[in-house]
Amino acid sequence: MSLVDLIDIGPIFEAVGYAEVNRNIVLHLHKLGVDIRVKPKPLGPVHVDLDPATRAILEKMVRNVRITRAPALFVFLGGFFEREPGCYSIGLTMLETDRIPQDWVARCNLMDEVWVPSTFNRETFISSGVEEAKVRVMPLGVDKNRFHPGVSPMPIPGRRGFAFLSVFEWIPRKGYDILLRAYLEEFRPDEDVCLILRVHDNSAYDPAGSRIKSEIFAFQRAAGKEAGPPILVIPSVMSASDIPRLYAAADCFVLPTRGEGWNMTAIEAMACGLPTICTGWSSHLDFMTRETSLLVDVECLEPVPAFGIPNDKVYAGSRWARPSVAHLRALMRWVYENRSKAKEIGMRGCRDVLQRFTWEKAATRMFARLQEIQGNEPGGPRPQGPALRPVLPGGPIPASMPGPAASRRRAGAGGGMSFPRGVSVELGSGEGRPGTVLMVAPSLGKPCGISDYTMSLVEHLRRCGVSATVAGPGWREAVLASITKSAAAGGSLGHSPQTHGGDLGGRIDIVHFQYEFVLYDFNELTSTVAALRAAGVPVVATAHDFVPGLWRYNEVVARLFSRIIVHSQKAHDAYCGAGADPARVVVIPMGCTRYELDGEAPDIGSRPAVGFFGFCLPHKGMIELAMAAQEVRRSYPGLRCFMLSSVAPYPSSRAFATTLVETMDRLGLAESVTLIGDYLPEREVVRFLHAMDVNVLPYRDHGLIGTSAAARTVMAARKPMIVTDVPFFSDLGPEVYKIPSADPGEIAKALRRVLSDPELRAELVQRMDEYLERNDWSVAAMRHAAMYKQVLQEATPRGMAEVSSRVP
Repeated sequence: MSLVDLIDIGPIFEAVGYAEVNRNIVLHLHKLGVDIRVKPKPLGPVHVDLDPATRAILEKMVRNVRITRAPALFVFLGGFFEREPGCYSIGLTMLETDRIPQDWVARCNLMDEVWVPSTFNRETFISSGVEEAKVRVMPLGVDKNRFHPGVSPMPIPGRRGFAFLSVFEWIPRKGYDILLRAYLEEFRPDEDVCLILRVHDNSAYDPAGSRIKSEIFAFQRAAGKEAGPPILVIPSVMSASDIPRLYAAADCFVLPTRGEGWNMTAIEAMACGLPTICTGWSSHLDFMTRETSLLVDVECLEPVPAFGIPNDKVYAGSRWARPSVAHLRALMRWVYENRSKAKEIGMRGCRDVLQRFTWEKAATRMFARLQEIQGNEPGGPRPQGPALRPVLPGGPIPASMPGPAASRRRAGAGGGMSFPRGVSVELGSGEGRPGTVLMVAPSLGKPCGISDYTMSLVEHLRRCGVSATVAGPGWREAVLASITKSAAAGGSLGHSPQTHGGDLGGRIDIVHFQYEFVLYDFNELTSTVAALRAAGVPVVATAHDFVPGLWRYNEVVARLFSRIIVHSQKAHDAYCGAGADPARVVVIPMGCTRYELDGEAPDIGSRPAVGFFGFCLPHKGMIELAMAAQEVRRSYPGLRCFMLSSVAPYPSSRAFATTLVETMDRLGLAESVTLIGDYLPEREVVRFLHAMDVNVLPYRDHGLIGTSAAARTVMAARKPMIVTDVPFFSDLGPEVYKIPSADPGEIAKALRRVLSDPELRAELVQRMDEYLERNDWSVAAMRHAAMYKQVLQEATPRGMAEVSSRVP
C-alpha cells in the first residue's frame, strides 16, 4: 500500500505546456511510490506522441478509479480551478504578467492551497488578492535524462557558422518582434551567423508555417532588410527525442520575452549547456542569474495591449516587460564575438539547473508536502464539505440525476417521449420528407441540455414529415453500421439527382451531429466524417459551443461539415473567423416550447419572488445572485430568491454545490434564498417560474460561445427575465433585460429597476411572447427541414467532390 495517494486533475495526453508539466509531475511522483489516479481534463485537440511504456503508465493511472479520497492536485489555468469533493484541493498554475485577473483570484481562494512555480508568481498572486497562507512556491524542473550536454546535434539546412536559436509559440508575449529587430539591426548579411526559429502558431492550422514566414518577410521588408542575415524557420512538429538535438545544433539560445510563468524552453537550453539570453524579469529569474545567463535590461513595465484574442480578458489591466532592443543587440554581439566566454556562462548555467532544478527535485518537494497533507499535519485536509440542503420539501439535492433525462424532459404540445439510454430510436417516417436523417447525440439519455435539445428537435422534425433516427452512446458504431446497411439495401449511399425528394426507404441520406467540444474524441469524429464523405453522405452539425482558445481544433471543425448550424450570429461569426465558408454556416435560433399557463401557481409565501433555473455550476452567478437578493431586501423586506438548481453528475458541479452552501452559510445569505435541488419535469419548472415576479440568469463569461437552453425554459414561464450580456445570451435582445456583468451590485440595481416598473415588466413579457412565437419548435424544425433539402440538392457527385475539397 502506498504511503501517499494523489488524485491528479488536468491535461495529460495533449501537446500543450500544462500537459507537459502534468506528465512530468505524475511520472516522477510515481517513481517515488505515490499511488496516483489521473482524471484527464482536456486542453487542446492535438495529442503528444508518447513512447508505449510511458503511455501505458499514464493510462493505468487513468484507470485507477480505486482512489476516491486523497489530496487532489488540479493542474490547469487558474480561472478554471474547481474543488474536488471531499478532498484537500490544490491548484497548480502560473501567469506571465504583474497581476492575475479577479476571476482567477476567486478560483484560487476556493482551493486549500495554490502551488506556483516561482517567487515572481507568489508575489503577483498575493498582491492580486489570493490569500497569502494558501500560496506555496513549488518550482518545476527539467528532464536531465533528455536535456544535457553532449547530445548529437540535428542537421539544420542553411545553418551558418554561429547559430542563435529561439523556441516559442508565435504570440506577441514572446517578443518575436524585439528579437527580429535586434538580430536584423545588429548583424550584416555577410556575417557568418543565422537565427533558427522553432516556432508554432496555435491560432491557426498552419503546419508549413506559411503565415509565420509571411510575417517575418513583411517585417524584413518594413525594416529594409530583405537581404539581411538568414532566418531559418522550423514550424513542423518534432518528436521528444529530436528537441534536445535541436538545442545541440545551436550556439546560443535567445528569448526576449515580455513575461513568463516558468520559461520551460530557457531552462531546457541551459540544461544543454547553451549560453542563454533572456529578459531580466518574471518567473525565470528563479533559475537565471547574471552569473549563469545573460539577462536583457527592461526599459519599463507597460500595459498589455488588446490583440483581439481570448487571452485579452486574462491580461486586461496587467503589465508586462518592455525588453531593451539596444541591450539585446549588445548581448547578441558579445556572445557572437566572445564565444568561449559565453560557453563558460552556458556551462555554469547548465551545472546550476541540473543541480537545483531537475524534475526529481521538484517531485521530491511535492512528495514531502503531500506527505504532510495526507498525514494530517497542520494545514492538512479539511473534512468533506456538507451536501446541499433543501429548504423546501422534496428531498435533498442529489449528487447525480436519477434516471435518464429523456424521461423527465420536454413533451412539447403533445405527449411525452422517452429514449432508452444507449439505444437508437426510429421515429415515424411521415410523407413528403426531404430525406432520412441520422441524428448523432453522444449524451443521449443523460441529464444534458444537448440531449434534451436533440429529443425536442427530432420530435418536431417527425411532425413536419422528416424521418429521423437517433444514435446516442456508441454512436460511431451506429453510424458505420448505417453505411454498411444502407449500401446493402440500396447498392450505395451515393446520391443521384433523381433520388432527391423521393422515398429513400431505409437508407440514411444525411448524418446530423449534435456537436459540443467535450462530447467527441477528435480523431473519432474526423475519421467517421471522412468515412461518410467517402460513402457520399452529406454531414451537417449543430455547433452548440465554440471554445475560442482551441484555434487549430476549431479550424478543422469549421471545414469538416457540409453545413454548420448555430443558434446566434455571434457563433456564426466565430466559426467564420475560424475558416468556415459563411455560405455553409446557418443561423437557426434554438427552438422554444410554449405552454398554456392556466394561472395556477405554487404558494411561495411573501413577495416579491425572484427565480433562477439551471444546473449548479460556478459560472452561473448563483452566489452573486444571492448577494444581490440580500441587498435588495433592504428595499423589499419580503423578497426571497428561489433557485431551482440540481447538481449535474460531474465533479465541477458537485464541488460547487458544496462551495455554494458553505459560502451562503458564511455570508449569512440563507434568509434570502431557497434552494430547490430536485430535477423537475420542465412543465413543473415553468409552472414554478411563472409564480415569480422576475427571473434572473446572471451567468459569467467563462470563455465559451454558446446558447443557453435554460433561458428558453425560463422564457416559457412568461415572466420578466434579467440576463447578463455574455455570449450565452447574445441571441436575445429586447425580450430580456440585460446587465453588463454578474456583479452583485449590477444584479441588485436591475432587480430594483424591474420590480419597481410594472410597465417595463409588461413590455418585457409581451416581447418574450413574440419571441416564443417566432421561434417555436415547429418553426425551428421546418427551418432544419428546408436546410436538409438544400443539402441533398447539392449532394450530386460533383457537389460532394466540391464539399470534400474544402474539408481536411
